[in-house]
Amino acid sequence: MVYSQVAIPYRHGNMWGFADESGWIIITPKYEAVGEFVNGMAWVKKKNKYGFINRLGEEVIKAKYKEVSDFGLDASFVRRGNKSYYLDRHGRRTVLGGVRCYNELIVHHFETYTASGKIGLLGKRLRLSRTGSKVFVRDTLKAIWEDFRQADSHPFAAVKLNGKWGIIKSDWEMMVDYKYDDVLPNTYQNLPDHTFVYRLENKYGFLDESGEVLIEAKYYQAEPFNKRGLAKVWLNKHYWGYIDKTGREYFFHD
Repeated sequence: MVYSQVAIPYRHGNMWGFADESGWIIITPKYEAVGEFVNGMAWVKKKNKYGFINRLGEEVIKAKYKEVSDFGLDASFVRRGNKSYYLDRHGRRTVLGGVRCYNELIVHHFETYTASGKIGLLGKRLRLSRTGSKVFVRDTLKAIWEDFRQADSHPFAAVKLNGKWGIIKSDWEMMVDYKYDDVLPNTYQNLPDHTFVYRLENKYGFLDESGEVLIEAKYYQAEPFNKRGLAKVWLNKHYWGYIDKTGREYFFHD
């Protein structure tokens, strides 16, 4: 294997390995499943057990565990038999300490209300008073929508009218007209990704933050992009792999 800064899970048939951003295989697909690299370590599944490899493809922790977690805190929580504990990067038991928690600022761009079974918006508008001074006044947008979806960090929301979905901006202007069968904003917490998953004629694709088609609707199912810029897509009910925002597919299919 040639060392690469980027290693993306790559599927070939029912076996998994890793590829670089160009799609060049850098770790041969030979595992039943793999996770993404976190702090230089990725879990792999072999003979129905889990272990870890490094970016060189070396199996640094043997596949002998029933369950494992990512090395998000430079340690992995594992389960073997009836025992559970943490492992360090060398496969030794360790005590996890010094964990810091952060309070993230989450901005809510929309405030909704319901009337007669429909959804509308509440908000404040900047207007001029009779004396010419600028004041904020309470305002409403008529309750007309059948459904409403918003991610906490999104300045946009998906709205449903007459069975079709569109996208509205935080200033209440329509960004995408009602034309899709489904629209899902990215709901990964604290992730400033403003892309959307959309469905059209029973196929899934992606929209960018301006509402333009980023990846055409051609997949059986799709999930939003994660913090590493990868999204799971399905070719059918059973076969799935990863794509990036350019549409490059990290799996093999005919």
